[in-house]
Amino acid sequence: GNKVADVRADVVQYFVNQSDAYKYSVYNKSFVEVICPICKRKRLQQVNNLCSQGFFCGICSDGISIPNKIMYCVLEQCKIDFVNEASKAKGFEWIDKQYRYDFYFKSSTKENILIEMDGGFHRTDDQQLIDRDKDILAMKNGYRVIRIDCQYDGNPLYYIRNNIINSELQSLLPLHLVDWGLCEKFLQTTLMQETCRLWEFDEYGVGEIAHQLNVSRVTVST
Repeated sequence: GNKVADVRADVVQYFVNQSDAYKYSVYNKSFVEVICPICKRKRLQQVNNLCSQGFFCGICSDGISIPNKIMYCVLEQCKIDFVNEASKAKGFEWIDKQYRYDFYFKSSTKENILIEMDGGFHRTDDQQLIDRDKDILAMKNGYRVIRIDCQYDGNPLYYIRNNIINSELQSLLPLHLVDWGLCEKFLQTTLMQETCRLWEFDEYGVGEIAHQLNVSRVTVST
């Protein structure tokens, strides 16, 4: 029941030999060959690392998961102020150091909302205990957690879009403003590409680019 294909179906696409996903558990420390679906670059990565931290390509990836990219694009199009990866380091003093929440925004009724994009690894017993602890911690501090099921098998945008539309977010966000075609295009871009595009205008400095992309100045500079 702990095989990668069963628990993290979303990362099977990165295995060069996809039969390995049915062979190894998500905790296995063996190295397997993985491939970037965009630039086709191959390299070795430990199975447990791939399952716990996700896939990262040093050439064209920005390290943001597909579910988080979709939600990032949705919140941008809804034209609201939001925080990406809410944590103690970003001013949320009540959040334990080892925790972070995918997104935060304040609703029109002044309610503090946290969004968690639950990928395949959220099926594991250990992660479910962590998720429960995070939900209790948030509730005690006056925050509401909305979890979006992102354990897709097939087209990620179609699956996650439907779960967003049918979630509690439908009454909190102007989802009618969202162009899902733009979300699909956003999945093919990286923060590095967007940073370079804005920098080429010459009118945007590091601070303005960081503000537009909702990331830190350090991220932009790096």
